[in-house]
Amino acid sequence: MPTTPADVFNLFPQTVAVHPERAMQDHWMSASAKCKDVVVLAMPLKDVPLTKEAFSAAGASEFIRAQFYIVRVGAVDGQDWGWSNAPYDCAKKTLRSDLKPLYTVDDQGETKGETRFLAFKKVSNNKNKESRVDEPIDGVDTSFVIPRGTVLTFFVREDSYEAGKSIFVNAGEEAHVAAYTPVILQLSGTNSEQAGKGNGLKLRRIMPLRSEAFSPFMDDLCSSKRDAVERQDAARKYPAIANVAGRAQACPVACNMLSGAFVHQDAELDERGMLEIVDSGLEPDMGSVLLLPTAILLASLHTEDLERAKRFLCIALGHGAVKCVVVPSDAQGVAAVQHMHVDMQKMLWLSILQKMRTTDRPAELPNTDTLVMCFGKRFRAEENGTGFGTEDQLDVLQVRLVRAQRVRSASLNACCVQWYNPSQPVPLAAADGREVMSYFVFEMDLDMKRSPGVIETKTKVMPFVCWSLSASPGAFNFL
Repeated sequence: MPTTPADVFNLFPQTVAVHPERAMQDHWMSASAKCKDVVVLAMPLKDVPLTKEAFSAAGASEFIRAQFYIVRVGAVDGQDWGWSNAPYDCAKKTLRSDLKPLYTVDDQGETKGETRFLAFKKVSNNKNKESRVDEPIDGVDTSFVIPRGTVLTFFVREDSYEAGKSIFVNAGEEAHVAAYTPVILQLSGTNSEQAGKGNGLKLRRIMPLRSEAFSPFMDDLCSSKRDAVERQDAARKYPAIANVAGRAQACPVACNMLSGAFVHQDAELDERGMLEIVDSGLEPDMGSVLLLPTAILLASLHTEDLERAKRFLCIALGHGAVKCVVVPSDAQGVAAVQHMHVDMQKMLWLSILQKMRTTDRPAELPNTDTLVMCFGKRFRAEENGTGFGTEDQLDVLQVRLVRAQRVRSASLNACCVQWYNPSQPVPLAAADGREVMSYFVFEMDLDMKRSPGVIETKTKVMPFVCWSLSASPGAFNFL
């Protein structure tokens, strides 16, 4: 059944991405209340035990050193987030006019818009706080901000696992938080005495998140190892956190995969559960070889079929819709993907589709050395390249991928991709070097669901070959 432009617009609505700040707050409030201190999105650089048994099994006697890479520091508003004030006496009521916030937002300079921590004077009762410290003490500034990309080290002690004292929120039944898994930390400032010694931060709570929760925070990461080191150095200039902020060589960075990247897998990689992404655009200081665990690929594309996932990945790479969190894994120039995010809106060109509402024949569509897109015209190959036919106008969208599908053991082969109404198979390079003819397209089942008060519409089915994408308005589910 042919697909009309109206069908395309309704099937592929463009949605607005959740802001990272809102995403972090929503995750925190899903299992806790709004926070009087500062919430921070971070990743542990090593596994962190979540149970007392796992803590003991790690060989720790009294404490472990847990390092966290800071991805985003939450903004404070003094009401729902970061409302802690000084002075504070649990037995007395302090006049509101005497209270000063311990967390503020800088309004000027290089740190404009960042959350600033301020110390308070120490009293004999650790539950209480004296007045806020606004001036340097003996020439030492006790206030600070936490730059993104900072590596912070905290001591997690044995009593942190005891009932009633546990620092873990919504930890589930897992024994560990795996390295590079996203977590939310609740951090607070300390008294001026501790800040003067370089220990101006205290870890209050840790909330583990699912790996897929990291997608909104991809843009908060550095794009190169050099930038990551510079951000870590920026944190160490604050005396109040000199003993907490450090440096780590295996810091994660974000890598936007180039549209010319392609996937390679041989028997050795398959046995290790890995794929190699060639020509990925990885910065040279991160490594020369980029490996992607197949488990991460399958989870990112919501499928258990590896061959299908690899075909989807080819399309996503061709559209420049893949972003990864990468960590150097060894001294042999090999880097490993820790998280992968596929921008489905970019992969499906939803923004382009919605712009088509104003005209049936858009004048400009993507036409690069990688992809050619047309609307209402048949695509044809010509001796001098590609072109669009003028006969047999169609009310369909067609997309073709015209780059070479490169496989190390095979010669270059042209690979074409067409969405909607595929008409003929195209040559592809098999892993053993043979050339095979295959339909390289989406298979789509459009189910029009009935809603109360709405006239029922007949189900529209477009049975294509190779891939399956079951879609309903506003959602995509890979089969």
